[in-house]
Amino acid sequence: MKKVLFLVIGVIILFLCSSVSVEAGAYKAAGIGAKSLSRGGGIGAVDDYTAIFWNPAGLTQVEESHFTIEPHYLHLKQVDGNSVKNYDIANYSNMQGDSFLRIYNTPGTAVEPAQFDKTSAIYSSISPTTSFGGSFEIKGFDFGLGIYTPAALSTDWECSTRDLVNNALIEADFFSGIKMTAYNISVAKEINSYLSIGAGVNYLTGEMEVEAEKRYSSQAAPALDYRFDYKEEAEGDGVEGVFGVLFKPLSNLKIGGVYRSGAEMTLKGDSYYKHTALGIDESSDYTQDYDFPNSYGIGLAYEPVSELTLLLEWERTGWDRVKRDINYDLVGGAALIDVDIDWEWKDSNQVRLGAEYRVSPELSARGSIAWDESPLSDETVSITNVVDIDKIYLYLGLGYQRNNFQFNAGYAYGFGDDTIDGVDYEIILHNVMLGGSYFF
Repeated sequence: MKKVLFLVIGVIILFLCSSVSVEAGAYKAAGIGAKSLSRGGGIGAVDDYTAIFWNPAGLTQVEESHFTIEPHYLHLKQVDGNSVKNYDIANYSNMQGDSFLRIYNTPGTAVEPAQFDKTSAIYSSISPTTSFGGSFEIKGFDFGLGIYTPAALSTDWECSTRDLVNNALIEADFFSGIKMTAYNISVAKEINSYLSIGAGVNYLTGEMEVEAEKRYSSQAAPALDYRFDYKEEAEGDGVEGVFGVLFKPLSNLKIGGVYRSGAEMTLKGDSYYKHTALGIDESSDYTQDYDFPNSYGIGLAYEPVSELTLLLEWERTGWDRVKRDINYDLVGGAALIDVDIDWEWKDSNQVRLGAEYRVSPELSARGSIAWDESPLSDETVSITNVVDIDKIYLYLGLGYQRNNFQFNAGYAYGFGDDTIDGVDYEIILHNVMLGGSYFF
């Protein structure tokens, strides 16, 4: 029981002290754990606390109680070749999250460009795959605890340009972020030497924020000056179930399956919209219905020789139920108007292939490749909504164990590009993954 108490206290302390921002990256995290990510996943081969994400039944494969913390660092570049629209009413698109209205288009007086110039947004900070947790055994049952981020996104864009007639300075800033955090407890049981089952509960918290600002400043005609400010913030929670099975038909073959139920969440927040040129100054509380998608997958782990493990995994995520549904308390608003938009996203697939080679009892080398399909419809890809396209991930990693300590390190390079309606989109990411575990 001292081991269990040590583990629980460690997780609580890290939770209370953690102030790490994890808003970043592709919307759904590729997974958690430097070890699992580097070797191609964990549905069929997980053997540490990250089973709480990959497959709870894998907790029965953990040989010793342990506690792990894994800081990962992400550098992500998103490119939208169309930049951000400075829209006219006639070409406004809520599907793309258009935010900046072009006020002036009068030749001879003032003409704002229809598009801004900057085409990229860069995030460089702690990755959404940062996590920590541990596992332990009590009376034949294996338990896991942990905190991780199953989905996150952040876009931070700013640009300045000039009026085409009077050279007025036009400055625009846009920020959006979503962070989903999972607080998990899981339990698993080995039914016999061939079969293990497991289940877990995720208490999910969600935070969403959108902020847009625009300044029009003319020295030649200061009477034309205006400013625009818009912001919305909301948060909420929900509960998700995670269920797993691990089958070992042969001594050197494991087959795993996982199902995550997703969660229906209601986010509550407040918003304001102020535009001095239009004479609008509104604020309101609001609610946003959000369906966190379900997902399921299967994984194979095969050991042709005792030193080598080969992995093949497939997952599918139910994005088709995600939409933008906002209801404001304000009645009769000019700008803060209820929104109910079906983004027409599709269910997406992810396929992973990897290997781990144990060079010695202390040292392991890992590598994998993953294909991640984007769920987005063409109409919704933009900096002011989401830039996500089909991607390839390449992973390399090392593991080293000494006495009661284990260290894991990995590096991921992700890339993807696509052309939609003549516009080029691109994603490039670098993710440095570290992990340290203490076994007791």
